[in-house]
Amino acid sequence: MSSGSTGKVTFIMPYAFTLTKVKASLRNTSSNSTVFDITVNGSSVLDTNKLTISANNSLAEATPTTTSIAKHATVSLDIVTAGVGATGGKIYLIGYATGVA
Repeated sequence: MSSGSTGKVTFIMPYAFTLTKVKASLRNTSSNSTVFDITVNGSSVLDTNKLTISANNSLAEATPTTTSIAKHATVSLDIVTAGVGATGGKIYLIGYATGVA
């Protein structure tokens, strides 16, 4: 993983979604923190408290400050700070579809 990797993964949300929690995991931990951000249409859903996996840990979770993701919004998963030796980063968006019949 490399620091400052904006748009490491980008996708279009296929339906409206209410985001209740975000989680991240690493396959291999690092001796320093690994920090992720999640943006919707260019704005962070985490405000100033980014999703941070502490040194020597493999899991983290955060409560988003923005919870509503519109249908067809562009969602980007970004690496703000890559931990040295950290590999296998995964981000989980937890919530539920809204307005789906």
